[in-house]
Amino acid sequence: MRSLLLAFIAAIAVPACTEDITGGKGPGDDQQGAVCGNGVVESGETCDDSNTVSGDGCSSTCQTESSGTPRIVGTSDQLNVAADLNTTSTVTLTITSQAGFAGTVNIAATLTDTTTSAAVPKATVMVAATADVAANGTAMVPIMITVPPDTTGAAITANLKLALTATGVSEEDVTVPVAISNVFIVDYANNTGATAANHKFAGMSFNIVRGAILRFKNDDASVTQHVIHADGGFPHQDPRDQPTTQVNGDTYDIPTIAVPPGSSGTIGCHTHGAASYGAYTLI
Repeated sequence: MRSLLLAFIAAIAVPACTEDITGGKGPGDDQQGAVCGNGVVESGETCDDSNTVSGDGCSSTCQTESSGTPRIVGTSDQLNVAADLNTTSTVTLTITSQAGFAGTVNIAATLTDTTTSAAVPKATVMVAATADVAANGTAMVPIMITVPPDTTGAAITANLKLALTATGVSEEDVTVPVAISNVFIVDYANNTGATAANHKFAGMSFNIVRGAILRFKNDDASVTQHVIHADGGFPHQDPRDQPTTQVNGDTYDIPTIAVPPGSSGTIGCHTHGAASYGAYTLI
């Protein structure tokens, strides 16, 4: 009888032990702590806004801040920017006062290559150094990102960072991704016509980093062709004497990685003569 009782007790105990061994939670298991900044409100948190910055309504420890704490919020009208060589892009920064903040906001802008962590070569960002914001008001600040033709020979993934600081409030950062292509576009716009002086970049000179792509686009419906002449090591567009070469809607690319280093030549519309050409030098 005693043996039967012991066997019965053992049969009950084994499944419980098995659950612990195979990963089931016993009464002494520790629970994982909350992670502030992951965007999920967890045990011990009263908010989580996906960052650990105080002064934006949710503190660095994920506790709701008093709605009466003056602060500033920055936003961009562009979620991201796509820029070619030899272009200027515009971004509008909006600075909003919350909880009665009023005063001068300092603005510091940087454009950084995400791969190298260095400033994007030769690119510039123009923005006012300060903006005045009224209590519970907004200030709109234009920003100009200029990418010169000799910025790069390869595409760059960059970040435009706008650091906003003011007395009595925490720093507010706004980051806008900027994709910089290695394409220099020469666009023959509609109604360019046969007048050489109307042709894009006629008579102008450019330095281009070897590896960039020179892209000639015919968006001109007013003439039949804009066949691309090139010399000095740059490839001429062929077949040049065919009526279907570089007609409206066509694009002609010159990948400069295939052109000898240091090459210098003139490129433009073969059909409309040398006065329509621009000068290009590889650096």
